[in-house]
Amino acid sequence: MSKKTSNKIIGRSLLAFAAILVFFAIVIGNLAKLQIFEFEKNQSEAIKQQTRDKTIAPMRGTIYDATGKVLAQSAPVETIIIAPIYFKDEPEVAQTIATGLSQLLDVPYETVMNKTKNTKSYYEVIKTNVEKETADKVRAFITQNELGNAVDFIDDTKRYYPYSTLAAQLIGFTGTDDYGLQGIEAYYEKYLKGVAGRKVTAKNGVGTEMPFIYGNYVDAQDGLDLHLTIDETIQSIVDKYLIQGVAENKAQKGGMALAMDPKTGAILAMSIVDTYDLNAPFTITNEEILKQLDELEGAERSQLLTNTLNGLWRNRIISDGYEPGSTFKILTMAMAIEEQVVSKNATFSCTGSMKVSNYDISCHKKGGHGTQTLSEILQNSCNPGFIQLGSKIGADNFYKYYTAFGLGSVTGIDLAGESSGIRHSLKTLQTDVSSLATASFGQTFKITPLQLVTAVSAVANGGYLMKPYVVASMSDESGNIVDVTEPTVIRQVISAETSEFMCKELEKVVTEGTGKNAYVMGYRIGGKTGTGEKIAENNGEVTSSFIGVAPADDPQIVLLVVLDEPKVDERTGGLTVAPIVQKMMAEILPYMGIEPVFTDEELTSSLVRVPNVVGKTIADAEASLRSAGLMSTLSGTGEVVTEQYPAYKARVPKSSKITLYTEEQPEYETVVVPNLSGYTAGEVNKKLGELGLNVKFVNAANDTSVTAVSQSPAYGETVKVGEVITVEFAKN
Repeated sequence: MSKKTSNKIIGRSLLAFAAILVFFAIVIGNLAKLQIFEFEKNQSEAIKQQTRDKTIAPMRGTIYDATGKVLAQSAPVETIIIAPIYFKDEPEVAQTIATGLSQLLDVPYETVMNKTKNTKSYYEVIKTNVEKETADKVRAFITQNELGNAVDFIDDTKRYYPYSTLAAQLIGFTGTDDYGLQGIEAYYEKYLKGVAGRKVTAKNGVGTEMPFIYGNYVDAQDGLDLHLTIDETIQSIVDKYLIQGVAENKAQKGGMALAMDPKTGAILAMSIVDTYDLNAPFTITNEEILKQLDELEGAERSQLLTNTLNGLWRNRIISDGYEPGSTFKILTMAMAIEEQVVSKNATFSCTGSMKVSNYDISCHKKGGHGTQTLSEILQNSCNPGFIQLGSKIGADNFYKYYTAFGLGSVTGIDLAGESSGIRHSLKTLQTDVSSLATASFGQTFKITPLQLVTAVSAVANGGYLMKPYVVASMSDESGNIVDVTEPTVIRQVISAETSEFMCKELEKVVTEGTGKNAYVMGYRIGGKTGTGEKIAENNGEVTSSFIGVAPADDPQIVLLVVLDEPKVDERTGGLTVAPIVQKMMAEILPYMGIEPVFTDEELTSSLVRVPNVVGKTIADAEASLRSAGLMSTLSGTGEVVTEQYPAYKARVPKSSKITLYTEEQPEYETVVVPNLSGYTAGEVNKKLGELGLNVKFVNAANDTSVTAVSQSPAYGETVKVGEVITVEFAKN
């Protein structure tokens, strides 16, 4: 072989060897790329192809009221999904799925069909929150059409609110993802939501799940249950009479009511009108708003819709400031007594107005009250009297107590969106005498209803400012209590002696002053009326209010009711709101187990003649009854009284309830007279009151040894609601 031929062979061999080296280098490089540099990515893809990973939704915690009634609860539902990758080459299957699911789930056909075209997807959501009955129909559809893994189900939960509108702004609601969006649902989200579980199963080559031995299951951890301080019964009573009061007084911007246990800070009821249905939080029912929405388009419509919903959802009791008006005089007087800047026997002069700086500030009584005692300026709600009292307190002390009562700062309640209000600075109070003058009777600054109730509770409970709260405790799925809210004293603002004095003075407002319409026979109720001008808005409108404290000698409830912009002739808190509080207290106090204690005058009070109110509007009828010292209850949905019981000219005890019928052909509610033998006067009053019956006491006394011995009508008789039962008592 020639040297030339040999070199040629060697060259070819080297070339072939080099090619082999390059080939193996490429193979090794690709292997390295797959096994090292892209290992995590490829591993993830392999796991995705070989396993199915499902999220197991936890059960959201239940929300209970103070007595154990369910206010918010989650129930099992399912999410329906499709996996287009399993039928990517089968257009007839896609057609069947789109047709069937669109009909069964009420989803547009085009929506389902478009999702079947995502042929690389294992997970396309068709509908969430599907009830079991509907989900079972889908299962039958899958079996009938042999769809295998093309359609699947994921366990989920849906939120329900059994009482619909009850305390809506307080409780709040969840979104479609079961995440809290408003109220307690949002504030306590991390406790309520729980922890999701997982179910990981292996799949074979055609995507079918393999036996459980190849799977892994991680249990979901359910959310914690919340036990509120809200009492459904008290809340319902407050709701009922607030709705009625807003309608009767034509309150253009609704109303608010807040009840608190003054000794602990626990919220017993929180009501706002207008409200909404927690089960349909995005639904607007106001006909006027719906009409406006129909007439708008685009951005204007969206803005009105957003503003309306936000207005319904907003908890105005904690977020919106208002000028409290004369209800604030409670705090002004407490400041003066605590600082001893005035004696309890001091007198004040009222000529009908008072000049402060360049302003003439009027009293509601044009001719003035003349010379008054300290008690009388509170009973008469005299502005000039409180201007003089504020001057004696002085700017520094006024500001000190204003802040000590928690005004100008948030209370720290366990709800989101709380406002601190708008207050005068110390410098303004020191340099502008008109600011101190108007602030002394509750004008030219803004506080929230929650701040006022918290501050007045401090006046009533011995002087302690309490931190308000709405969640009493939390428990796990087994019912074990895992957290308890202990009442928190923020500070002592006034002494026990000042508190006791103020409670007595507040009771006089109801028995002798502007709060007479809040009187409930057998109960010592204190309180203060308020009519706050909307000075900042400068529109001539007012907020009418009344804050009640009961029992005055041992306060267990502080109740504030506010009507926003009432459109009636007499807008004062004493005439518009005190009667609402009267109705609320008449039902709430017996429910709370607070026994009535009658004065001798109450037990022996003479009968009053029932006025004729047939043909009058509800508001006018109730005003006539109040003037006669009587209460009322409504039957029907009309606006004019068609009949009354007891009838015109009937003689009934003072404070009796007259049933007002508002239908042309009323349905009379009747009850059976109970056996009252052996009961005390307080027990008789409570028993008959629960049935809507009135009582005339004969020979009764505040003595537990004096009990009922006879009654008329007799035990077992059927009578109309409102009937007067005459009960005779004797010493046993």
